[in-house]
Amino acid sequence: MKEPFILDVKNLPCPLPLVKLKKALAEVDINQQSIQLTVTDQSALKDIPAFCMNKGLISFLSEQRDEEIVFLISAKG
Repeated sequence: MKEPFILDVKNLPCPLPLVKLKKALAEVDINQQSIQLTVTDQSALKDIPAFCMNKGLISFLSEQRDEEIVFLISAKG
């Protein structure tokens, strides 16, 4: 598997992190490359996992430091 695609959307208010993630999913082959998503919007703690579950993806909260929240998003299986 390739190194994760880095998607840094810090300081963007809701719903922009989700919009940027949708765009990245259209560009990245999620079966070959995961996405590392860094956000500062606290609503992402609910929005990103819910979106991923709806799309059949796995979202893992890999890090939370200060205001930054880092998710690792990948395909199931």
